Amino acid sequence: MSAANPSPPGHAVFVRRLGPHHFAHLRAVAEGLAIADCARRYLDTQHGHEAITAHRQAVDAVRAVARRRGESAWRLIGLMIRAPSDAPRPALETFVEAHGLDGFSQSEAIALYEEAHPLERKTARGQRLRERQLVLLRRLEGLAAETPQHSDLVAGWFEEALAAKFVTAG
Repeated sequence: MSAANPSPPGHAVFVRRLGPHHFAHLRAVAEGLAIADCARRYLDTQHGHEAITAHRQAVDAVRAVARRRGESAWRLIGLMIRAPSDAPRPALETFVEAHGLDGFSQSEAIALYEEAHPLERKTARGQRLRERQLVLLRRLEGLAAETPQHSDLVAGWFEEALAAKFVTAG
């Protein structure tokens, strides 16, 4: 989306150029945080409906970059990978105290913990997918994220109305 193409009236454009904040937003969502909270923090949205629009625009823009670069895992971008919330596993410290493993080394305690509370296949698969998603986002950020430069036009980074106010203010 270029700054030369103004957005249609009533349609906000949240992604003009991909910046580090777009990738931070997508990583936070991939970690399981709420889209509205992440959009408010990283994309400066004010309302819930803006958050969904901004999120979709960020996902679409990053997916487009991934596809142009031939990334086979482009579909992972924006995928909501939820951890199952059936029976939560106890904290390692709680397990150690409950089973009297205070004299054991940390590696031995972890091995016993994982034996007593194995990850389900779906959970393990979800974790692997989430890791792949985060690695892909970091790689694409290194390739595509732009930071504003002094030579950039203000309209290239902000909505037309806001850019006009900035230019007028100097």
